[in-house]
Amino acid sequence: MSGGTLPDIAFFQFALMLNAIAAFVVLYGLAIYYRRQPLQHARYMGCTVFPLFTPITDRLIYAHWPSLTSLVPRSTASRSCSCSASRWRTACCWLS
Repeated sequence: MSGGTLPDIAFFQFALMLNAIAAFVVLYGLAIYYRRQPLQHARYMGCTVFPLFTPITDRLIYAHWPSLTSLVPRSTASRSCSCSASRWRTACCWLS
């Protein structure tokens, strides 16, 4: 980590974890909301395992088939960004 910036992969992993946590919270919340309707409750509780598939498969691939990680697209640091605020620079470059 030179220059005080985090590597691109850290933001990518953070975004994946944040999406998985948000999906889990929404599905779990819906399951609790429908706890008095057994079929809907069971469906939502069953669906709470789906956000866990991405982190599990990522870790399995990284641990057992590291040659596949070279196929993952990488973001380049040479993108031009029109944002002047350093705090928002990463977000602007990510969206552009």
